[in-house]
Amino acid sequence: MLVPATVASWPKMPGAALSGDLHRAASMMQWARRAGVLVGALLLMALIGGVATILMRTSPGIHPAWFFVGSGVIYTMLVLLALHRFG
Repeated sequence: MLVPATVASWPKMPGAALSGDLHRAASMMQWARRAGVLVGALLLMALIGGVATILMRTSPGIHPAWFFVGSGVIYTMLVLLALHRFG
């Protein structure tokens, strides 16, 4: 069994020119994933802020700042959980 000594001595593959294209496609997929995560984080922030606004209007006895402080804490915990789990 003969093994080439270096990669340069290997025969050229017909699809070898696509390696740059594949790298570019993978890079674009990574950017798309990051953009999707950013959009998801913004939607989550809007959802939690909307719920805080609804709760604030239905509970006039509690200062409005507490609802937004709570929503900020919840958002931070969810982001940290996602980073710990998937990051």
